[in-house]
Amino acid sequence: MSNFSEKNFVQQASLNVLEKLGWRIADPSEIYWSKSRKIPIYKKELRNSIKKLNEHKLKKLSEKQVEKVIIELIECLEKDTLREFDLQINKDKYELIKEGKSITVRGEGGAEEIIHFKFLDFENPENNSFVAVQELVIDDLEGKSNCRPDILGFLNGIPLLFIECKAHGVDLEKEAYEGNYKKYLKNIPQLFAYNAFCVLTSGDQSKIGAVKSPYDFFSDWHRLKEDDEGDTSIEVLIQGVCDKKNFLDLFENFTLFKKEEGVLEKIIARNHQFLGVNKAFQNYLKRRDLNGKLGTVWHTQGSGKSLFIVFFAEKIKRKSGSNQSFLLLTDRIDLEEQLISTFSSCGFLGSNDNCSRVTKKEELISKLKNNNTRYLFSLIHKFDIKKREQILKEMVIIVDEAHRTNYGKLADSMLEILSNSHRIAFTGTPLREEEKTAQKFGDYVSKYDFERALKDKVTVQLYYEDRTTFLKGVFNPEIDNYTNEALGDIEEREEQEEKVLTSKKYVKIKEALMNKNRLEKISKDFVSYYSERMELGKALFVCIDRLICIVMKNYAEKFWQEEIERLNNLLTSCSDSEKEGIRKRIERMKGTQMAYVISNPRNLKDEKLKYYGNISKEQNFSGEQEIKEKFKEKGSSLKIAFVCQKWLTGFDVKCLSFLFLDRPIQKHSLMQAIARPNRRDVGKDRGLIIDYIKNAKNLIKSIKDYSGENALKTIEELRQEIISCLERIENFFSERNIPFEELLSEKDTHRKRNILNEIKERMCSLQNSEKSSFRKQFLNLHKYFSFLDKKQCQEFKDKFEAIKEISRLLSLQAGEKDNYFEEMYPENQGIINKYVESEDVRKHLSVENILDLPKISGNEKQDEKSKLIEKINKDKKLAYEEIEENFERKMNSEKRENFQWRINKLIESWNNLVELEIQELKELYEKLKVERQKIKEDNESHLKSGLTISGNAIFEKVKNCDELKEIEDEKLKDGCVYLDEEMMKTFEEYKDSQFNPFNDNVSTSSDIKSKIRLSLIKGTNSLKFESIKEENFEFIYNYYEKLFSKKPVWCDQQLQQISI
Repeated sequence: MSNFSEKNFVQQASLNVLEKLGWRIADPSEIYWSKSRKIPIYKKELRNSIKKLNEHKLKKLSEKQVEKVIIELIECLEKDTLREFDLQINKDKYELIKEGKSITVRGEGGAEEIIHFKFLDFENPENNSFVAVQELVIDDLEGKSNCRPDILGFLNGIPLLFIECKAHGVDLEKEAYEGNYKKYLKNIPQLFAYNAFCVLTSGDQSKIGAVKSPYDFFSDWHRLKEDDEGDTSIEVLIQGVCDKKNFLDLFENFTLFKKEEGVLEKIIARNHQFLGVNKAFQNYLKRRDLNGKLGTVWHTQGSGKSLFIVFFAEKIKRKSGSNQSFLLLTDRIDLEEQLISTFSSCGFLGSNDNCSRVTKKEELISKLKNNNTRYLFSLIHKFDIKKREQILKEMVIIVDEAHRTNYGKLADSMLEILSNSHRIAFTGTPLREEEKTAQKFGDYVSKYDFERALKDKVTVQLYYEDRTTFLKGVFNPEIDNYTNEALGDIEEREEQEEKVLTSKKYVKIKEALMNKNRLEKISKDFVSYYSERMELGKALFVCIDRLICIVMKNYAEKFWQEEIERLNNLLTSCSDSEKEGIRKRIERMKGTQMAYVISNPRNLKDEKLKYYGNISKEQNFSGEQEIKEKFKEKGSSLKIAFVCQKWLTGFDVKCLSFLFLDRPIQKHSLMQAIARPNRRDVGKDRGLIIDYIKNAKNLIKSIKDYSGENALKTIEELRQEIISCLERIENFFSERNIPFEELLSEKDTHRKRNILNEIKERMCSLQNSEKSSFRKQFLNLHKYFSFLDKKQCQEFKDKFEAIKEISRLLSLQAGEKDNYFEEMYPENQGIINKYVESEDVRKHLSVENILDLPKISGNEKQDEKSKLIEKINKDKKLAYEEIEENFERKMNSEKRENFQWRINKLIESWNNLVELEIQELKELYEKLKVERQKIKEDNESHLKSGLTISGNAIFEKVKNCDELKEIEDEKLKDGCVYLDEEMMKTFEEYKDSQFNPFNDNVSTSSDIKSKIRLSLIKGTNSLKFESIKEENFEFIYNYYEKLFSKKPVWCDQQLQQISI
């Protein structure tokens, strides 16, 4: 057998590590089967372990009673396992193995006695039997011997560990998870009835997960200590989870069964949670030496802080040997409710005696004194009491979001009342005042920041897009540092908000942001943007205040219906292949609900709403609780929620993919907000932040303060991922001599079809692993495309459509449905519809303002620099206006784009500089002046020909026509003058008539063309203008039609701005 085979290279390596950790490697023949090979229990080891672990209890029993007890314990383990897999059975077996079993036995005198027997010894790892077996044959439920798992790990004879090994470099999801693990789960469910956790490995890549979990929730275990860089090899994973002490700890203290909305889910702690909780637990054990300061846990949003708290508290309860009670403290009701919900759904709040919640200040002291309460939940505000009675009860105070509840009179009041307490702080954003933090809670005990969570795939990658500059005619005021600070502060406590609202400067800025015209345009853009991508996840839209939440919901519903009507009209003019995508989009949109979530909506005065039109407060929901439940439910029709301050912290929705910001936010509040779409979910690998209000600078500062610089990516970086993905697919084709480039370049339809058939045959002849590789790459490409709009993916259109067709043909050949791809990933209507409507030339000229966030400097600039920057921006604006005004009547759009591209390059080169230097600014200004001079010269070029701008435009076009090449330039110019006059005269006649050719009136356009062609025959016989080819005539006609169409207003906000 090859040294590089699956067995030697991965499977044997895994067994070697297990052996070093003290596991005994047994031969499959050693396993004792009593009746059949269906029940995979190592009964010999199980019997011996029961006797060993319960020796002192069994001594007083007769031999017959001992045998009866052992048989009863084994039967309890075997009961209900020979059936289709049910996670409830796994939970029952877990609790049985963990807690043991009480059995009633009759003593020698006839008296009955209840004796508790255990299956595992958690206190003394070496007291247990750890055995690993490879390729043990297990009969399926029908008695067939067709299942042979690579490695099984038995603890005291019970199969708790499953390891599936694959060859180095294979696709774990396809080969290990789909190919073997799921097959075994179906065929030998009895094995997984006992399973603690499953491991999938190819040697260099390894994952651990709970039974029944989707592959997306299998995670790396690649650190033995928090400071380790990270190694995904099987050696590190096995050392981390199969060390005897760690295995028992993970099984006993880091395994949860969570039930939400009637669905049971098994959770195994992630690597960072296991390491962090154990460090915090060690501090608890030496709490008196630390004077009650257990430390500060900084784990970023979305990394599972709530579950960390559950693991931590429950381990103390189980392992400390005391009746420890806990006070769980937050500063917001929604955070408190989420924490209570997490504990409750995990089954740890069993009765009113076990837990309680402080709802009024008056009941705080009495509830703190209650010795029966294990978990007490409260807001920090409940400690705002005048009579402070000292309670000497030893409690563990768990403070969530400590960056807000850390300091102040309320925290002092809490410590005065609970002076004998032990304190631990949790935060998703780091505390800035280190000395105060150490005084209150102690130093950091565990750190897990934004960037590390992303790298470990605990959270999904976030992408940022600034859409402020994409809106024509939208008022977008410059918000200075003072205003940013004022607006940002409204995230703080209500009494501070009142002071902020009195600021005249704030009121002025807020009024501008609440402008009706601005809100309508943003709402329309939101509808267009999100409706193209809504199958990717739900959307949270953050508004400037409560009133605007209601307004934006109304506007969005209005434009939503208009978009549905537009798409219905589009169905009459698009091809059959495009109709299916449009119909699916319409169907999704019709089934979509929206809601606003604010406090006290009835208190808002109707007079204020009248300014925005016919605005309704009505919603089709009974209240906020119903909205919250439906929004969290992935399959519900409620897809969009408009909020102001609610839901921006402590509100976890896995299926939330989009966060729209139209509210200035800063500091930790901004970090909390942008973390809303970073939760991992099945099929979700990214979240998108769309900014309508230029939060970029605040965002950059927050990321630098609270995370790593790579925590957020721009759409441009996503575009680069598409380029990389396309390159990989093209290399795949090239390496296999598949004529993809020929397919793209071929113009003849018949030949193109033949090449496509040739590609299909070659693709079908590939190995299954090669086909699988291609399909996976294409699925990734499709997901990337779904986040870009028309303009951003236009350049990739041809390649994408060709690759998609190849994938479709490959699926059909394999006997799959024509809509195979759409079933695997919800059809993204944007992919097709991006190319249904032709784009106006002006759209190609608009400049994408997608920021390279890590490179933007947020430092204050000197006055001299500011003045120079202002001068540059002014000249740049003039340059664009000259391009717009003077090239409006030229047909050479390529030249026009080149000028704008060169100017944008100058500005872009400046924005890429981290530090701003005076000399560089001056050089930029000089280059800009040169470009303006070139524009001026080009604008005046028509004067040399003696023609009008439009006449010169025709001349530049027709002089290169093959059918007119024989005509001398001077005569050709005469003909152009004549044609220009005829065109202008004819279009003028029709411009104001009811038969306006610019209203898509096909018959009228035909009349104009006939009239002009007749004029050409009459007036230019000698010039042969009547013989001009149809495509050239159409080009000229369309040029004049644009001249007489309504010109859109040029908006400087579309231009690249210099960053300061």
